Amino acid sequence: MAFPSPPWKIHGQAWFSLFYATRPGDALGVYAAACLSHESGSTLPHQALLVGRLVREDGGSAVQVVDGWADNAAAVEGYRAAFGFPVGSGSLEAEVGGLGPVGRAEWHAPAVAGAHFADTAGVALRMPLRLTTRQPAVGEPTMGASLSGSARSVPCLGVWSIPEDGPLGWLAHKQPFASFRARDARLVLG
Repeated sequence: MAFPSPPWKIHGQAWFSLFYATRPGDALGVYAAACLSHESGSTLPHQALLVGRLVREDGGSAVQVVDGWADNAAAVEGYRAAFGFPVGSGSLEAEVGGLGPVGRAEWHAPAVAGAHFADTAGVALRMPLRLTTRQPAVGEPTMGASLSGSARSVPCLGVWSIPEDGPLGWLAHKQPFASFRARDARLVLG
């Protein structure tokens, strides 16, 4: 499967929540679950659900993606090969709307998770965003990527429904301690 070489331009939206959780085999930590909509104008338009853990190394912080799904085969292959993200193919459904400055979104990844968000990103100012990823690879050097750009970002309400017997069952019954929306994002991943 052919996929675009990095860097990837991302135009779209993101909704994400932060959880304190213990993933099997890991200690208690901070995890982010993100619903991503890479829209028209993006290098590779698609929708994705990514879950990452905040890691500290070399005096800094980064995110290690621990699981994910995308609804586009080229995106799945690109996430894996170019960035080392463990992303699989999955069906993702999003319904985004709102009235005036108030936005709402409902995301569903069948058998994986569902999420509902409400925000006031319509009145948010554009702010810079920056994130670094670190992906350990067995027998190979750690892969890293940076995400930078800007978006209209605000805290929001986020409620998740995660089945106990699904691949994210370790997050079932957990409530996020914070949720955010990044609207009209203009980012570069590479």
